[in-house]
Amino acid sequence: MARVCMLSSVHAALDTRIFHREAKTLAKAGHEVIVVAQHPADEVVDGIRVEAIPRPATRFHRLMTTGWRLFQRARKARAEIYHFHDPELIPIALWLHWTTGARVIYDVHEDFPSVARSRAWIPRPLRGFVAMAIGVLERRVLPHFSAIVAADVAIGERCRRRNPRSIVVQNFPALSEWPVVGARDDRDREGATLLSLGGISSNRCAGEIVTAVGQLPAGRSIRLRLAGLSDSASLQREIESLPGWTQTDFLGLLPHGEAMQELRHADVSLVLYSDHPNHYAIRSNRLFQSMAAGVPVVGSDFPAWRRFLEEHACGLVVDPGDPKAIARAIAQLLANPKEAQAMGNRGRSAVEAVFNWECESERLLALYRELVPGSWYKA
Repeated sequence: MARVCMLSSVHAALDTRIFHREAKTLAKAGHEVIVVAQHPADEVVDGIRVEAIPRPATRFHRLMTTGWRLFQRARKARAEIYHFHDPELIPIALWLHWTTGARVIYDVHEDFPSVARSRAWIPRPLRGFVAMAIGVLERRVLPHFSAIVAADVAIGERCRRRNPRSIVVQNFPALSEWPVVGARDDRDREGATLLSLGGISSNRCAGEIVTAVGQLPAGRSIRLRLAGLSDSASLQREIESLPGWTQTDFLGLLPHGEAMQELRHADVSLVLYSDHPNHYAIRSNRLFQSMAAGVPVVGSDFPAWRRFLEEHACGLVVDPGDPKAIARAIAQLLANPKEAQAMGNRGRSAVEAVFNWECESERLLALYRELVPGSWYKA
């Protein structure tokens, strides 16, 4: 067994993929796991040591100071394997490898060159250059890592061309978190609960969702439960001025367990992403969690999403930029509760058969069995 240090400057320490999937799986297998990431304070959670990095005030502060703080914590951890999750940590990860001899795993959550082209905080004239620079950097450094863990098949294939020790570990829910879902006929059909766990973000279509709620037919008590981070105060003020906001409960960022509890009580899960190439692949935790909860999904009408949702008949697809289309899909599901429940049941069955963490985790554990060292660690 090895001492493993998970590193992230962007994600919260209790992030679904980082903590609730990978870290817990490794700890259960007998590894000593430390997570160094944004968190209020140092603590031990479910047997995993969380070492807190303060949430930076701005992205500039994150780039200038968070990386150094994280490096200091990581170096003191004296880990045998460093498993990092953000491209901005590539220099730190390589330095840890060169100075300690530790193995280093790069966990690639997204198509980061495409991500750069959609980030509003990057000046538009610079986005193409930043995307190209990230692509060049990744191609140059991927062969130097001990292994790559990719969040979807397309990313995995791209990484494997540069590093043969690349595996795909997708964001599927753990069945252990989701007991068998029963019938939902006992719901109060005079009212309905819609859920979006995407927060207040233009990339997660918050404005379109709230607008759509304001366009739903009158005569039924409908509440939107909106959970997650807020991208900016200005965007939040803009969305709060929309008519649908009076039917919206903004919950902020919820602990993982509370967010999953919200899903268990939802009638419809809104898993919408803006129209950008980085969103076309299916890497969404929220999609598979909704399916595990037996909740029908309204997703974005991108080719891969349409094929997936139609194949498994577990939801509807809409133009994510069209509030009227979103409202029609919601109304269709609420007007046909038996079919909505059947969609939810089919999604649950697909998760039980294929799209679950129990299957994915075996690849992660197999990789760690290959990498676990003997006595090679350099102090």
